[in-house]
Amino acid sequence: MALGVRRVLSYWLLPIVVAAWLWGIFIARWATTTDEAEVGDRSFKVVALLLPLLAFPFVPALRRTLSLNSILSQKGFFVVLLVLMLAAVLSALGSKEPRTAVMQFVSFEITLVLCFAFSNALSDEQLEHTLSIFSAAGAVLLLLYYSIAEVGFNNRLWGIMNPNTIGMVAYAAVFSSLLFKNLWMMAAAGLPSLTVLLLTGSRSSTVALIIAVALWIAFRTNWVPRIATVLYACAVITIALIPFYFNETALQTILTWTSEQFAVQDPDRGVGTGATGRWDAWKATWRLFLEYPLLGVGYRLHQPHVEPFPNALNGYLAQLAEFGIIGTIPMAYFMMRGTRRLAAATQTERLSAWATAFLVGFYFYSCFEAALNVIQLPTNLVALLFLVRGYLRPAPTLSFVLLANSPSQAFWRDVRARNVAKDVRSG
Repeated sequence: MALGVRRVLSYWLLPIVVAAWLWGIFIARWATTTDEAEVGDRSFKVVALLLPLLAFPFVPALRRTLSLNSILSQKGFFVVLLVLMLAAVLSALGSKEPRTAVMQFVSFEITLVLCFAFSNALSDEQLEHTLSIFSAAGAVLLLLYYSIAEVGFNNRLWGIMNPNTIGMVAYAAVFSSLLFKNLWMMAAAGLPSLTVLLLTGSRSSTVALIIAVALWIAFRTNWVPRIATVLYACAVITIALIPFYFNETALQTILTWTSEQFAVQDPDRGVGTGATGRWDAWKATWRLFLEYPLLGVGYRLHQPHVEPFPNALNGYLAQLAEFGIIGTIPMAYFMMRGTRRLAAATQTERLSAWATAFLVGFYFYSCFEAALNVIQLPTNLVALLFLVRGYLRPAPTLSFVLLANSPSQAFWRDVRARNVAKDVRSG
């Protein structure tokens, strides 16, 4: 009996700890944000960042992976950590607050190390359970946030944090619910978060979710659309909507909801506002990059340079402005390699398909918010966790790439089994 309880704890403790870590960052930000400042006392965030260390003595897998020997055994990942840290130090030297820039990037590096440890310690099944717990907890937390917030300016859910921030958090919670294999549990975990997402009026998060779900369906069904298929689908949808064309009330309801959800005619956010002022923020950030093209202005220190805008409102431009060309190249390599190796397994691995779709939606969102390489939201932590997991994967073999379009799941299972057996024989 005691042995059975110990096995259950050893299996479930780490997924629970990781899910608590993901939401700990959000809770810390929520607790330290005031009406006057979006970001409060950073010490709470550090505590949330180091929360997993409390489980260190109780999880043998974490003790093995969260060690210097384990990191040094992955020479490529260790080199990436060193190169990124060097780039951060160089960019900080030319900034007005070098100590702040370096200390903030140290937190980012610690996050990468934790993601490395979790990635190695968690099996695919455990990581799916982690995201399921994350989604269920997210439904509770977001409903709690909704209960203390209110629908205010521009008919959006306004609380102590920006609606776009809550929208991106809800995106991760909703999409994680798709990993539930029971439809009722999926609905119970996903619908509350989806409701909050729609109430925030965050267009970038909504479109990111649509893109991610579409990719998830395509990956899971092995469906690769052709032009003829897309045209056929458009024709079917058009015919299906014909009854609404002749029902003025129903058509008006649909158009009104779409216009309100995406703020098409809103004088502050609609057509003609330069993407809600983002165009001007992007130009200001680009000029900042041209002023410091090689080293940038320091990690998370571009905001004062683009005032009166809150930030770059674009993760890629913020990356360029903060790290310059020298720091952006290794970061881009890290992201591209991690994403590519996950994408290579979308036909064979359920979790890789989910992670690839999630990252594509996250990349789309980063086109409109400076959220690419920050650690203040659970969405960013999930993205970093899978980027590290993808980066550590072995490169796909040539036969794997050439046969990647095979529609047969049985064939892929056979290929994977042979590769695993080959790896076991080679030691």
